[in-house]
Amino acid sequence: MSRYRVVALVELTGACQTRCAFCARDARASTARPMTETTFLTVLRRLRPRDVRHAELAGFGEPLLHPRIEVLLGHVAGHAVPFRLCTNGEQLDRRKLGAIDGVLERVIVPLTAADEALAARLQPGLDHERVLENLRHAARMRRTRLEVAVPALPECLDALPDTVARLRALGVRHVGVSTHVHVHGGALDAPTRTLESAREIARRRDLPDSGLDRVPPLGEILESWRTARCRCVPRNASLLIDTQGRFHDCFQDAVHEHVLGHVDLMTLREAVEERERRDAPWSLCETCALRDGFGPGELALALRDRDAGDLPGRRGVG
Repeated sequence: MSRYRVVALVELTGACQTRCAFCARDARASTARPMTETTFLTVLRRLRPRDVRHAELAGFGEPLLHPRIEVLLGHVAGHAVPFRLCTNGEQLDRRKLGAIDGVLERVIVPLTAADEALAARLQPGLDHERVLENLRHAARMRRTRLEVAVPALPECLDALPDTVARLRALGVRHVGVSTHVHVHGGALDAPTRTLESAREIARRRDLPDSGLDRVPPLGEILESWRTARCRCVPRNASLLIDTQGRFHDCFQDAVHEHVLGHVDLMTLREAVEERERRDAPWSLCETCALRDGFGPGELALALRDRDAGDLPGRRGVG
């Protein structure tokens, strides 16, 4: 039996009010119904600290649009596995913040820019001013950490100084550059030059690369290489559970084609072991720049920063 842990990505809904340029959500054939409370409770039972480093309420929809999100957050409270939330921030109002603070370990908001015109082009459909106002209130959470991850699109990097300054004025302490968000599901091309320049810009501004946050400890990387046919670090480091309760081979599977099994019939460890016996799905790999984004240099950087005590970057607060 393999002994490495994964990040569990729990998709609560396929619904989303935006069409972000860095998201592959449009590749989905249809919008699935929200995860039922019964399925969510089963998912929680499948998440054990020996198998999961942390869980993220994420996926290809906006988690806070789930019609019973506050009820689901109540079930998360006190769970042995730390939970995080990835949200576009529009629904992150004071009521939801009250249900989140102290229940989740971290809230992560991808924000393209503080400039409204640029944000409207890259995140059409998003109420930008509402997001910024919500971030101002979210920055006051006492027990849950707020992070803003700026996607490494060229336009976002050009506007980065103004974006960081605006976020600082709102009280947001933890700001990073996500060099991997913009290749999610092959939504956009990501030439190596773009990744390298983004990392260099992040280093110059003393900002962490939040894309390295899911890199596991070295011992767990080596264990996954020992037991899995495929040595892709991002694939082996996480496991997507969709709205229907199905485990997926890779978190890049926006169309939900590569299913390992269902939470009703399979434990998370059994899903990991089933994946270990499979080759990587080339239909996903050929459009994924992450296979070249976790080379020895990136792994060494992430592991060094973890040893320094604060992921995703050694400097932490950006």
